[in-house]
Amino acid sequence: MKFKSKYDILQVVKSGMFLPYYRYMYENFAASDTEEFFQSNLKTQPPDWKWRTKPVRYIYNSQKYRCPEWENIDWSASIIMFGGSDMMGIGVDESETISSCLQNVTGIPVINLGISGSSMLFNLHNMLQYFAGERPTPRGVFVLWPHHSRICAYEANWIEAYGHWNAAEGGLFDLYNNDPTNSAVCAIQHARMANILWQDTKYISASLFSDTAEITDSVFIETVCECNYDSRDLQHTGPETNLRIAKWIATQL
Repeated sequence: MKFKSKYDILQVVKSGMFLPYYRYMYENFAASDTEEFFQSNLKTQPPDWKWRTKPVRYIYNSQKYRCPEWENIDWSASIIMFGGSDMMGIGVDESETISSCLQNVTGIPVINLGISGSSMLFNLHNMLQYFAGERPTPRGVFVLWPHHSRICAYEANWIEAYGHWNAAEGGLFDLYNNDPTNSAVCAIQHARMANILWQDTKYISASLFSDTAEITDSVFIETVCECNYDSRDLQHTGPETNLRIAKWIATQL
Protein backbone atom coordinates (compact mmCIF):
# COMPACT_ATOMS: atom_id res chain seq x y z
CA MET A 1 0.00 0.00 0.00
CA LYS A 2 1.26 3.47 -0.88
CA PHE A 3 1.12 6.18 1.75
CA LYS A 4 1.30 9.22 -0.50
CA SER A 5 3.40 12.12 0.70
CA LYS A 6 2.34 15.73 0.40
CA TYR A 7 5.55 16.59 -1.42
CA ASP A 8 6.24 17.34 -5.07
CA ILE A 9 9.33 15.19 -5.59
CA LEU A 10 10.86 17.46 -8.24
CA GLN A 11 10.54 20.46 -5.95
CA VAL A 12 12.01 18.48 -3.06
CA VAL A 13 15.07 17.59 -5.11
CA LYS A 14 15.52 21.15 -6.36
CA SER A 15 15.15 22.60 -2.86
CA GLY A 16 17.82 20.44 -1.23
CA MET A 17 15.37 18.80 1.19
CA PHE A 18 15.91 15.15 2.06
CA LEU A 19 13.79 12.70 0.13
CA PRO A 20 10.42 11.91 1.74
CA TYR A 21 9.41 8.29 2.08
CA TYR A 22 6.43 6.82 3.91
CA ARG A 23 6.09 3.11 4.60
CA TYR A 24 3.61 2.28 7.38
CA MET A 25 5.12 4.61 9.98
CA TYR A 26 3.27 5.05 13.26
CA GLU A 27 4.14 5.77 16.89
CA ASN A 28 4.44 2.12 17.96
CA PHE A 29 4.84 0.28 14.64
CA ALA A 30 6.69 0.88 11.40
CA ALA A 31 7.50 -0.85 8.10
CA SER A 32 7.83 -4.64 8.62
CA ASP A 33 7.33 -4.21 12.37
CA THR A 34 3.55 -4.20 12.03
CA GLU A 35 1.00 -4.80 14.75
CA GLU A 36 -0.29 -7.83 12.83
CA PHE A 37 3.19 -9.33 12.61
CA PHE A 38 3.75 -8.65 16.30
CA GLN A 39 0.54 -10.46 17.24
CA SER A 40 1.61 -13.38 15.08
CA ASN A 41 5.05 -13.51 16.74
CA LEU A 42 3.45 -13.55 20.18
CA LYS A 43 1.99 -16.95 19.31
CA THR A 44 5.33 -18.49 18.34
CA GLN A 45 7.86 -16.92 20.68
CA PRO A 46 8.72 -18.26 24.17
CA PRO A 47 6.98 -16.93 27.30
CA ASP A 48 10.04 -14.89 28.27
CA TRP A 49 10.33 -13.18 24.88
CA LYS A 50 11.42 -9.68 25.83
CA TRP A 51 9.17 -7.93 23.32
CA ARG A 52 6.01 -9.24 25.01
CA THR A 53 6.20 -6.44 27.53
CA LYS A 54 8.95 -4.21 26.17
CA PRO A 55 7.52 -1.22 24.25
CA VAL A 56 8.91 0.16 21.00
CA ARG A 57 8.57 3.89 20.33
CA TYR A 58 9.10 5.47 16.95
CA ILE A 59 9.68 9.22 17.09
CA TYR A 60 9.87 11.01 13.74
CA ASN A 61 10.37 14.51 12.51
CA SER A 62 7.85 16.05 10.13
CA GLN A 63 9.48 14.35 7.14
CA LYS A 64 9.28 10.92 8.78
CA TYR A 65 12.96 10.56 9.66
CA ARG A 66 13.89 9.28 13.10
CA CYS A 67 15.75 12.43 14.08
CA PRO A 68 15.08 16.03 15.17
CA GLU A 69 13.48 18.62 12.93
CA TRP A 70 16.00 19.92 10.41
CA GLU A 71 16.05 23.46 11.81
CA ASN A 72 17.05 22.11 15.24
CA ILE A 73 20.13 20.28 14.00
CA ASP A 74 23.68 21.63 14.28
CA TRP A 75 25.03 19.78 11.25
CA SER A 76 28.66 20.81 11.71
CA ALA A 77 28.71 19.35 15.24
CA SER A 78 26.94 16.10 14.30
CA ILE A 79 27.67 12.66 12.95
CA ILE A 80 25.37 11.88 10.02
CA MET A 81 24.19 8.32 9.39
CA PHE A 82 22.63 6.95 6.20
CA GLY A 83 21.16 3.51 5.57
CA GLY A 84 18.10 1.33 5.35
CA SER A 85 15.83 -0.35 7.88
CA ASP A 86 18.60 -1.53 10.24
CA MET A 87 19.98 2.00 10.40
CA MET A 88 16.50 3.42 10.89
CA GLY A 89 16.04 0.90 13.69
CA ILE A 90 13.02 -1.11 12.67
CA GLY A 91 11.80 -3.21 15.59
CA VAL A 92 13.75 -1.44 18.33
CA ASP A 93 12.92 1.44 20.64
CA GLU A 94 14.08 4.98 19.98
CA SER A 95 16.81 4.59 22.60
CA GLU A 96 18.14 1.40 21.01
CA THR A 97 18.86 2.45 17.43
CA ILE A 98 22.45 2.51 16.21
CA SER A 99 22.32 6.30 16.10
CA SER A 100 21.01 6.65 19.67
CA CYS A 101 23.60 4.19 20.94
CA LEU A 102 26.41 6.05 19.16
CA GLN A 103 25.21 9.36 20.58
CA ASN A 104 25.20 7.89 24.08
CA VAL A 105 28.65 6.36 23.62
CA THR A 106 30.31 9.48 22.18
CA GLY A 107 28.29 12.35 23.59
CA ILE A 108 28.15 13.74 20.04
CA PRO A 109 24.82 14.50 18.32
CA VAL A 110 24.01 11.75 15.80
CA ILE A 111 21.49 12.31 13.01
CA ASN A 112 19.69 9.21 11.75
CA LEU A 113 18.85 9.49 8.04
CA GLY A 114 18.11 5.78 7.68
CA ILE A 115 14.88 4.88 5.89
CA SER A 116 13.31 1.43 5.78
CA GLY A 117 13.33 -0.19 2.35
CA SER A 118 15.72 2.31 0.86
CA SER A 119 18.40 1.46 -1.68
CA MET A 120 21.98 2.49 -2.31
CA LEU A 121 20.62 4.91 -4.91
CA PHE A 122 18.21 6.46 -2.40
CA ASN A 123 21.02 6.94 0.11
CA LEU A 124 23.34 8.43 -2.49
CA HIS A 125 20.62 10.84 -3.55
CA ASN A 126 20.15 11.95 0.06
CA MET A 127 23.90 12.51 0.30
CA LEU A 128 23.61 14.76 -2.74
CA GLN A 129 20.65 16.49 -1.09
CA TYR A 130 22.86 17.19 1.91
CA PHE A 131 25.20 19.23 -0.27
CA ALA A 132 22.40 20.72 -2.38
CA GLY A 133 20.96 22.17 0.83
CA GLU A 134 24.27 23.97 1.44
CA ARG A 135 24.76 22.28 4.79
CA PRO A 136 28.18 22.49 6.46
CA THR A 137 30.70 19.70 6.68
CA PRO A 138 29.53 17.33 9.43
CA ARG A 139 31.74 15.91 12.15
CA GLY A 140 31.60 12.48 10.54
CA VAL A 141 29.54 10.30 8.21
CA PHE A 142 28.61 6.64 8.42
CA VAL A 143 26.62 4.73 5.83
CA LEU A 144 25.24 1.23 6.32
CA TRP A 145 24.53 0.28 2.72
CA PRO A 146 21.33 -1.69 2.07
CA HIS A 147 21.60 -4.68 -0.26
CA HIS A 148 22.76 -3.51 -3.67
CA SER A 149 20.00 -5.41 -5.50
CA ARG A 150 17.42 -2.87 -4.33
CA ILE A 151 16.33 0.05 -6.47
CA CYS A 152 13.89 2.95 -6.20
CA ALA A 153 11.67 4.74 -8.70
CA TYR A 154 10.44 8.32 -8.50
CA GLU A 155 6.87 9.39 -9.10
CA ALA A 156 5.26 12.83 -8.83
CA ASN A 157 4.73 12.66 -5.06
CA TRP A 158 6.00 9.23 -4.14
CA ILE A 159 9.20 7.18 -4.08
CA GLU A 160 8.62 3.48 -4.63
CA ALA A 161 11.19 1.07 -3.19
CA TYR A 162 11.79 -2.25 -4.93
CA GLY A 163 13.37 -5.25 -3.22
CA HIS A 164 12.80 -8.93 -2.60
CA TRP A 165 9.54 -8.09 -0.79
CA ASN A 166 7.78 -6.88 -3.95
CA ALA A 167 9.72 -8.61 -6.70
CA ALA A 168 7.53 -9.59 -9.65
CA GLU A 169 8.34 -11.10 -13.01
CA GLY A 170 8.92 -8.29 -15.46
CA GLY A 171 8.89 -5.68 -12.68
CA LEU A 172 11.59 -3.11 -12.01
CA PHE A 173 13.41 -5.24 -9.42
CA ASP A 174 13.41 -8.19 -11.82
CA LEU A 175 14.72 -6.06 -14.70
CA TYR A 176 17.34 -4.35 -12.55
CA ASN A 177 18.70 -7.72 -11.42
CA ASN A 178 18.05 -9.82 -14.52
CA ASP A 179 21.81 -9.92 -14.96
CA PRO A 180 23.45 -9.38 -11.54
CA THR A 181 26.23 -7.48 -13.26
CA ASN A 182 23.88 -4.51 -13.58
CA SER A 183 23.22 -4.03 -9.86
CA ALA A 184 26.88 -4.78 -9.07
CA VAL A 185 28.16 -2.08 -11.46
CA CYS A 186 25.62 0.41 -10.09
CA ALA A 187 26.72 -0.46 -6.54
CA ILE A 188 30.36 0.20 -7.37
CA GLN A 189 29.48 3.56 -8.89
CA HIS A 190 27.17 4.57 -6.05
CA ALA A 191 29.86 3.78 -3.48
CA ARG A 192 32.50 5.53 -5.57
CA MET A 193 30.41 8.69 -5.78
CA ALA A 194 29.83 8.61 -2.02
CA ASN A 195 33.58 8.35 -1.45
CA ILE A 196 34.11 11.44 -3.60
CA LEU A 197 31.37 13.39 -1.86
CA TRP A 198 32.81 12.71 1.60
CA GLN A 199 36.52 12.79 0.72
CA ASP A 200 37.10 15.74 3.05
CA THR A 201 35.12 14.20 5.92
CA LYS A 202 35.66 11.32 8.33
CA TYR A 203 33.69 8.72 6.43
CA ILE A 204 32.98 5.02 6.94
CA SER A 205 30.98 2.77 4.66
CA ALA A 206 29.75 -0.64 5.80
CA SER A 207 27.03 -3.18 5.13
CA LEU A 208 25.27 -6.03 6.86
CA PHE A 209 25.34 -7.91 3.53
CA SER A 210 28.62 -9.66 2.70
CA ASP A 211 28.25 -9.42 -1.09
CA THR A 212 27.37 -5.73 -0.96
CA ALA A 213 30.31 -5.05 1.34
CA GLU A 214 32.66 -6.88 -1.02
CA ILE A 215 31.40 -5.15 -4.15
CA THR A 216 31.59 -1.68 -2.59
CA ASP A 217 34.87 -2.21 -0.69
CA SER A 218 32.99 -1.50 2.52
CA VAL A 219 33.29 -3.09 5.95
CA PHE A 220 31.22 -6.24 6.41
CA ILE A 221 29.83 -5.54 9.88
CA GLU A 222 29.84 -9.18 10.96
CA THR A 223 33.64 -9.22 10.68
CA VAL A 224 33.94 -6.59 13.42
CA CYS A 225 31.07 -7.48 15.75
CA GLU A 226 28.60 -10.25 16.38
CA CYS A 227 25.20 -9.56 14.83
CA ASN A 228 21.89 -10.89 16.05
CA TYR A 229 18.65 -10.19 14.21
CA ASP A 230 16.39 -10.17 17.23
CA SER A 231 14.45 -6.94 16.88
CA ARG A 232 10.73 -7.13 17.56
CA ASP A 233 9.96 -8.17 13.98
CA LEU A 234 12.76 -10.79 14.14
CA GLN A 235 14.22 -9.45 10.88
CA HIS A 236 16.53 -6.65 11.93
CA THR A 237 19.42 -6.04 14.30
CA GLY A 238 18.41 -5.92 17.95
CA PRO A 239 19.48 -3.62 20.81
CA GLU A 240 22.66 -5.50 21.79
CA THR A 241 23.87 -5.69 18.19
CA ASN A 242 23.15 -2.00 17.64
CA LEU A 243 25.20 -1.11 20.70
CA ARG A 244 28.11 -3.23 19.48
CA ILE A 245 27.97 -1.57 16.07
CA ALA A 246 27.84 1.86 17.69
CA LYS A 247 30.87 1.12 19.86
CA TRP A 248 32.81 -0.03 16.81
CA ILE A 249 31.84 3.11 14.85
CA ALA A 250 33.02 5.23 17.78
CA THR A 251 36.51 3.71 17.47
CA GLN A 252 36.60 4.57 13.76
CA LEU A 253 35.28 8.15 13.83
